[in-house]
Amino acid sequence: MAGNKVQQESSALFMTHHGPVGAWSSLTFGLPGRGMSIDIQRPSVVDSGNLYIGVSRGPGDVTVLPFFTWAVRDVEMENLTLSQRGMSHWTAVPADGITRRLTPCIDEYCADGFTLRVLSPLPALPDPASGASLEYASCPAILLELEVDNTSRDAPCWALVGIEPRGFSEPNPLDWMTGGELCGIGCREEWALAAVPEPGRVYTVRGNLSLVEDGTPLVHPVGMQGGVMMAVGPRARETLTCAFGFFRHGPVSQGIAGRYWYTQHFADVRAACRYALDHADRLRGDCRRFDAEVAQARPDRRRRELFSQSIRSYAANAQLLVGDDGQPLYSVCEGQFRWRNTLDLAADHLPWELWRNPWVVRNILDLYIDRYAYRDELRFPGDDRLRPGGLAFAHDMGGDTIYAPPGRSGYEQPGESGYCFMTTEQVLNGAYCIAAYVLATDNTTWARQQRKVLADLVESLHRRDHWEADQRNGLLEATSSKTGPGGREITTYDCLDPSLKSARGNLYIAVKTWCANLLLGEVLERIGEPDAAAQARTMAGRTAAALVERFDAARRCFPSNLLDDSGSLMIAAIEPLAVPLFAGLEDRLRGFADLAGKLGEHVRACLRPGACLDAATGALRLVSTSTNTWPSKGFLCAVVMERFFRLDLDRQHPSIMREFVHWMQASAAEKTPTDQMMADTRAATAGSYYPRMVTSSLWVRPRAE
Repeated sequence: MAGNKVQQESSALFMTHHGPVGAWSSLTFGLPGRGMSIDIQRPSVVDSGNLYIGVSRGPGDVTVLPFFTWAVRDVEMENLTLSQRGMSHWTAVPADGITRRLTPCIDEYCADGFTLRVLSPLPALPDPASGASLEYASCPAILLELEVDNTSRDAPCWALVGIEPRGFSEPNPLDWMTGGELCGIGCREEWALAAVPEPGRVYTVRGNLSLVEDGTPLVHPVGMQGGVMMAVGPRARETLTCAFGFFRHGPVSQGIAGRYWYTQHFADVRAACRYALDHADRLRGDCRRFDAEVAQARPDRRRRELFSQSIRSYAANAQLLVGDDGQPLYSVCEGQFRWRNTLDLAADHLPWELWRNPWVVRNILDLYIDRYAYRDELRFPGDDRLRPGGLAFAHDMGGDTIYAPPGRSGYEQPGESGYCFMTTEQVLNGAYCIAAYVLATDNTTWARQQRKVLADLVESLHRRDHWEADQRNGLLEATSSKTGPGGREITTYDCLDPSLKSARGNLYIAVKTWCANLLLGEVLERIGEPDAAAQARTMAGRTAAALVERFDAARRCFPSNLLDDSGSLMIAAIEPLAVPLFAGLEDRLRGFADLAGKLGEHVRACLRPGACLDAATGALRLVSTSTNTWPSKGFLCAVVMERFFRLDLDRQHPSIMREFVHWMQASAAEKTPTDQMMADTRAATAGSYYPRMVTSSLWVRPRAE
């Protein structure tokens, strides 16, 4: 970027999601030379063709934003020039000629003489149980606005929003499909780029986009290029407003049959685009209001931008369906891994969902309780007998478009050493989700309906400690029989080093056990179950005491495994505090003063260079012995460090935030938000197109009201 003040405040250029909530779709672009990706139920970035957005001031004078893949370009990406298909006179704006401003709802690109704004609304989804309509909130379309400044010229010019798709059938002119009600192009029923036609001013071009040079309004019978053009008069500033819509008809999930909720309101993609255009003023207003709310909550621009990327990736993975019974089915796809409603992620999504759409948490939980709960037996070290287990939940609800059978997940395979169960952690995640939902919404009616589930969770945690009540110390040592003989359980950190991967004795699991019991105790007390609440709080006390007992005073830290120390340091141990803090339990946590103090010492030990601060980059490692680190969990740790341990990370450890930004905006520039990074090399490795980075919402909306 150039050195002036405006450019210094400009956002970086990287692939960015632009999609409606609940449609599992995105129009993804933003990196020069990378083109666009039209993602519909496909959680990965692919080459879907070229996006031509810009202005013609006459033959030989066409300027477009650089969102296309075929080009002649130098190494610095600063001199992209079109050279094919009759566009040799076209010029792409160089990267340093673009000022970008990215907010949660608006992605704005300013070049000399024109500005593109992409509006991706984030309306709160009304609870269908309330009888409110979701027509507006579920509309599967976004807006693209191209503002052209022609005020310095005495001649007209022409604005263009055009597409050259690849991997789709030939786009058709919407004029022919709508009787002239809309202009633009569409691909069967999958997607459409639409505008409201105005004779002589706003119209379709289809065939060869070189027609934009002199504003020719030609609709050719065939062609793989097309879009919307607008004539701009002399000495005028005008804005072209387009809608980009996505659509899927009929059943889109198997195992449990569901179709998109929006199909109840819109007959096809053209109807959705028309609705978005008719409600453009409302969409603009809602986008600006939410952006202003975020800006007011957190003035730090870097954190706002991290959230802006994260929430877009979350929205691109969200799917709102209606089942055959007329009831809603809300699902979040786990990015490139494609698991449906992974319970680890559901626990991490809580701060966002309980802020904007709390009913979706209840919707996911109801299905987990009704279909994806199971009971197991337990193995303990040195004991040959299977002991009674208890209530647990599957890791996920299936994969891609398929809901798994009852009691099963897509990820966990019984008895397989390569794919182990996460039973212990999913018990904890179930407690987190149920308790946080009740505490955030005060829905005690629903909580009382789950009275037995809550009591069973308390019992399940006790049994995973020890089968004999007088032998319990608050640490979960059992292994579920689901793993098979000789099997083991893992945690959500399944691809990190052994100290984080193995559930038994895990420091992270121990801290999460303490927090989960505090959450359960709070909810059980609220619904009038004092005995069960006391049992949960008793276990929280045992776990806290066991942690304090195992604190290494010489090293001023906790061992990463409380039963078999590996010598590593684990900052991820504090991550479980984030949801209880969000749910209003800070005083409960601080009530364990000895443990809280020792956790603070542990944090300071971890934040030494070469420990959980990478020696090469200063990036935050989740555990000192693994360079594989995850932004989503790093965000949670940073929030806890700032809010609970009162650290000033920007002043004391500026490299942490610097690396977060680099990971999201440079390392993952081509892949979109990616949740597995190498701390030492800054390389993005796996977990692209990922929703879990929405944990960054804790920076802009720290807790539920």
